[in-house]
Amino acid sequence: MEKIRCALCGGSVQSPLYTINNYHIVKCPSCGLCFVNPQPGEDELKKFYDTEFYSGRHFSKYALKPYWEGDNLEKRKYSQRMRLGKIKAWKKKGRLLDFGCGDCLFLSCAKEEGWDVSGYEFASPGGELEKLYKEYHVVSGSLAPDSFSADSFDVITMWAVIEHLRDPVGILSTLGKFLKKDGLLVIYTVNIESKRAKKDGPAWDMLTPPSHLYYFSDTTLKKAVLKSGLALKRLEITSELISIKTPKEGTRGSGAVQVFKNITGRYLFPLKHFIRKAAGRIFKGTEITAYAGKN
Repeated sequence: MEKIRCALCGGSVQSPLYTINNYHIVKCPSCGLCFVNPQPGEDELKKFYDTEFYSGRHFSKYALKPYWEGDNLEKRKYSQRMRLGKIKAWKKKGRLLDFGCGDCLFLSCAKEEGWDVSGYEFASPGGELEKLYKEYHVVSGSLAPDSFSADSFDVITMWAVIEHLRDPVGILSTLGKFLKKDGLLVIYTVNIESKRAKKDGPAWDMLTPPSHLYYFSDTTLKKAVLKSGLALKRLEITSELISIKTPKEGTRGSGAVQVFKNITGRYLFPLKHFIRKAAGRIFKGTEITAYAGKN
């Protein structure tokens, strides 16, 4: 375990928030950043991110069925396509790097839609996932300036990843070097200043050290992007308070029913995204997405 300073302002004094799983979560009184302190070392984290982690063991409380099977898989696929829909507002096609690609489901959906995909993951899980990592050109291990070519990606995504990193600002800076001049970096994380996080307190289900080491708000995520040397293009707060069911992939019905499914599948995404953004602003939503690029 290592005692650290605040990653945003360098402050050495923090206020205690919670103790979860014998880890102390603190808040910097100067800039508002919340993080685990002291933090586990890299060797300890490598033991945590084992093959069972990638199989969904640590997500079992959210999944009624195995993490990549049945209805749960279809829901996850729909979520990944929603993410691709967000990106298409900025970029239609090109080279895409998913940083923290996990089981490669997002890469699989992106490849189906014509993207040239690559991935990065902190650890190499082995087993069946090792085959997927070869198929989707996934690099694993410590990120270095030469892990990928400079100015080579149109889009880099970080879906629920920045909260896992020991050096979030440094990683953002390094990823910025891999972006093309007009490239887009998408950073998604949960919001510790959300209404739900404040209501649940230490019982908030996103307080999961040592998996989550940092807990951002819209303010601190903006500060992290700017401190890394990147330019912030847009920042969104969205909410999971409103859930809209969508047709299951591959289902069939009568002609009229199928037409309805095709229409809702095509047009429900922008409606759902609009509602979630509106709810996020009103209810101080649980999700933050930052869109950044080079200065």
